[in-house]
Amino acid sequence: MGFSVIVRGRRILQRSPQLLTHFWRPVLFNTLLSTLVLLIWLWVWWTLSQWMIGLLSAWLETWLWPTLLTLVSGLTILMLGLASALVALVIWRLVQGFLLSPIYADLSLRVEKALGTPTDDLRDLSWLQAIPDTLIEIGLLLVLQVISLSANSIPIVGSVIATVLNFAGTTSILGLDLFSYPLSARGASRWQQFRYLTRHPWECSGVGTSLLLAQTVPILGGLLTTYAVMGCTELFHEIGDGSTCRDATPPTHDRADVVEA
Repeated sequence: MGFSVIVRGRRILQRSPQLLTHFWRPVLFNTLLSTLVLLIWLWVWWTLSQWMIGLLSAWLETWLWPTLLTLVSGLTILMLGLASALVALVIWRLVQGFLLSPIYADLSLRVEKALGTPTDDLRDLSWLQAIPDTLIEIGLLLVLQVISLSANSIPIVGSVIATVLNFAGTTSILGLDLFSYPLSARGASRWQQFRYLTRHPWECSGVGTSLLLAQTVPILGGLLTTYAVMGCTELFHEIGDGSTCRDATPPTHDRADVVEA
C-alpha cells in the first residue's frame, strides 16, 4: 500500500497545481545538499585511501608479494569506503533532519490544506522539535546496524538474518519519518508516533522502501523524495487512524498564516 507514495505525490501535484511553487523549494534544497554531501564523501574517501595505500606500501612492500599487497590495498579501500559512507549517511540524516524536515513539514501542511483538512487542527514542525526527532532516528539506525553486524556472527544463517533485520528496520524507520509530518502536525510526539508504526508496520515499511529506492537515484533523488512526502500525507488521510494523536498536545495557534498557499 505504501509503495505507491511517489506516484500519489505526482498525482497530487497534477490535481493541485498551486502546490508547484512550494514543491520546487525542497527539491532544490535536497538535490544541492545531497550532491554536496556526496562530493565531500568521495573526496574524503579518495584522500584517506591514497594516504593509507602509501602507508601500507611503505610498511609492507618489503615482505609482501606484490599480488598480496594489491589485495590488502583493495580491501583497505573497501573498508575505508564503507566506514566513510556510514559517517556520510549520519551527516546526511543530520542535514536532512535539521534543514529539510521543517521545509518538508511545510509542504505536507499545504497538501493537508489541498486535501481539505481544517487548518485549525494543525501546527507546524519547529526547528527545535526537528533536532531531537532526528537524533532519535539516527540513534535507532545506528543500533540497528550494530544488531545486524552482531547477527552476522551466527553460523550459516547469520548473513540472511542480518540482511532481513537491516532492511525491515531501515525501511520501517524511514517510512515512519515520512508519516511523522502529518503526525507531528497533529501534535504527536516521537514516542507516540512509534505506536503508529506498531499498528501500521506494512504501510510504514512500504513507504520506507519507496523512500530508500528514491534516495539511491542520482540527481532525481530530491524530486522523488518530495513526491513521496506528498503521497505519504495523502496515504495518512486514507488510513484514517487518529488514535495516535488522541492524547497529543493540541495546537496553540492558528495555522492559517503558515499554510496559506
